[in-house]
Amino acid sequence: MDTRLSSRLQIIILCVCCTECSTDISCRNEAGEPVDWFIIYKLPRYKIGEVGSGVDYMYLDSSVGSWQMSKYMVNTSQGAIGNTLKQLYTGQAYKSNSSVYALYNDGPPILDYIKGYGHTKGVLLFDHSQGFWLSHSIPHFPSFPERGYLYPSSGKVNGQTALCMTYDYDQFLSIAKHMVYLYPRFYNCSVPAAFTLDLSQLAQLCEGSKPRLASDRNVEHLSSIKGEQFVSFAKSEHFVDAELTPSMAILQTSTRGGWLRLWVPTCWWSPGRDQFTSCPPTAPCRNTS
Repeated sequence: MDTRLSSRLQIIILCVCCTECSTDISCRNEAGEPVDWFIIYKLPRYKIGEVGSGVDYMYLDSSVGSWQMSKYMVNTSQGAIGNTLKQLYTGQAYKSNSSVYALYNDGPPILDYIKGYGHTKGVLLFDHSQGFWLSHSIPHFPSFPERGYLYPSSGKVNGQTALCMTYDYDQFLSIAKHMVYLYPRFYNCSVPAAFTLDLSQLAQLCEGSKPRLASDRNVEHLSSIKGEQFVSFAKSEHFVDAELTPSMAILQTSTRGGWLRLWVPTCWWSPGRDQFTSCPPTAPCRNTS
């Protein structure tokens, strides 16, 4: 074989291999490409004057300027959520010792409901480089890795939301601490030995035990892989609003358009008590429904 032709073939093979091997764990957009973050709003089945499919959704990500109606349906493995979870399912990351994953839901698929866990749902998947945190509202979702991508019928009637964020590994150390306050029900997870020194509390949660808390609430300021700022709030079951008045958190956070003043009312429910939310007159309020 001609030496030059052989060299070209080696270069082509090398490029193909490198392309296939450089698939960093991240949120994926509608086309399956890596994206910093995305949000989906799954439309409710029943609308005013009509009945929808219950699986249509709107989509927004870090590179899209406005909400778009997706051409996919959320009950297929196509689209942003399906593409993102393929890294766990098709890639079989759940069998790997080089990555951490956790599926959590207070109403998990197949299993019976158990009281005492946080009312929270989501997916974590990351390695020592980076990964994604998918936080959502969908009951009985996602399915166990061995079953592949399945969307539950219980997630069709009501509107549902999902937010996916791509983070570097160091941010997952903070997210792991945050999980202790959320106290999610991990119904399927793996924290390999190579991660347990950094993520001892996450490993405890995965094993079914409950780590000690330093306080009754936690706030984490997180930076996505592209520098987008997120703030996550969590409370433990010990949190008490003694005066039963709306506790307001004021954040000063940078946005593309300047500075955003954000008021976050604590809409945390107490058994047998009514909790009211309010916005002070000086705070801008926008109805996004």
